[in-house]
Amino acid sequence: MLVNLHVKNLALIEEENIDFDEGLNILSGETGAGKSIILGSINAALGSKTSPDFIRSGCEYGLSEITFAIPEDKIERIKELGVISCDDGELVISRKIMSNRSQIKVNGQSFTSAQTRVLAHELIDIHGQHDNQLLMDESNHLSVIDAYDNSIIPLLDSYKDCYKEYAICRKAYESLSGDDESRIKEMAFLQYEINELESAALKPGEDERVESDYRRMSNFQKIAGNLSEISMLLSESDNNLSDMAGAALKNMIAASEYDESLKDNCDILSDIENLISDVAHNLSSYMDDFTFDQSEFNALEERLDLINSLKMKYGNSIEDIYLFLMIKNRSYLNMKIMMKLLLQEKLNMTKLIKSL
Repeated sequence: MLVNLHVKNLALIEEENIDFDEGLNILSGETGAGKSIILGSINAALGSKTSPDFIRSGCEYGLSEITFAIPEDKIERIKELGVISCDDGELVISRKIMSNRSQIKVNGQSFTSAQTRVLAHELIDIHGQHDNQLLMDESNHLSVIDAYDNSIIPLLDSYKDCYKEYAICRKAYESLSGDDESRIKEMAFLQYEINELESAALKPGEDERVESDYRRMSNFQKIAGNLSEISMLLSESDNNLSDMAGAALKNMIAASEYDESLKDNCDILSDIENLISDVAHNLSSYMDDFTFDQSEFNALEERLDLINSLKMKYGNSIEDIYLFLMIKNRSYLNMKIMMKLLLQEKLNMTKLIKSL
């Protein structure tokens, strides 16, 4: 409801403040009294085209300010049109007209003329001899038809609820980027990545273990040669360490019979002889089990190539790859659910439209 009009420096009006009461308000007067200026001022505030000639002669600017009382059930609609603050039910539209430009503010916010004209359709309906804003505006045709027959209101409300849910799903669906064909391709690629990772069946720490085994088998000949040389030095050659340590211990024991201070050295030499013996025994056991199997080596090489390939594509470690797989699984599931919901909403909308 229009409750107040404040006009300053427009046409013949120096300054005027008009309050409107609920019900019928009539402006009357002889030709030239300014009735048309009042209507022109309202139209100017509501975003209609204006001219600098509308400014009162000798003034730098003209001002038209109108105040509306907004019903509670329309506040949300007003907010949807860009008005941030309207909770108190008061809406003030102010237009300052200057020689080179004009400025419109709605509850203190800057609005364009186009925005204000859209907002005006929700606030006022101006009837003239040859036009009617409500009926001439195609965007209002449906609301006029809907208001004609109250019996369709429940069905219309059901349609609105369904469409709102559809719009939410549609927005979420579109946020996935691309059209339906692109989404199908994206899902297929996600499924390919998931299948590739799941079929690899990687295990925590497997990369380090496989790389260690591969390095060992790749250097089989070098390891075998080094261990053979060590075995010869420890126990198999004519002058091996084991025999020399034994001879040294024997002589140290003989010497310690004449000087007890040498007995500690006997213990040390005894430990050395035992250590050499232990190393020789361990090497002998290792070499007995140390064999080269070409098929096992090929399998290790193939597995290591697979692991490194997956690392290059999906992460620097198996832990990173598992995290990537978890994210891809979630993305695929979300996309699948969203497409299913959207399809269901389309079916619901189709059924509802047919019922109308």
